[in-house]
Amino acid sequence: MCSKAKAKAYRWHDLRHHYASVLIAGNENPKVVSRRLGHKDVAFTMRIYAHLFAEAEEQTRSVLDAAWAEPGETDRKGSKISAAPGTNPESGSKRGALVQVNA
Repeated sequence: MCSKAKAKAYRWHDLRHHYASVLIAGNENPKVVSRRLGHKDVAFTMRIYAHLFAEAEEQTRSVLDAAWAEPGETDRKGSKISAAPGTNPESGSKRGALVQVNA
């Protein structure tokens, strides 16, 4: 089929890994990913795809920074942090929450 379409040939394993990667990148619940892949438990899925969940760490930090940022505050790169409308920073300080933890 790939040769008729003049596309690169992929193995079924490659397509399965891509499927899992897309779900994980879309912040799908690991238990759902595990069930969709037919794994016996979520621990197995986490061992196989742990490197993809690790990439989510940066996104998690960004979400928390935005939630706890003061209006108009910038991140370490100088970009404006845009908090979701209606969110209130958990801290009353003018400094970002992660800076407070590290202080």
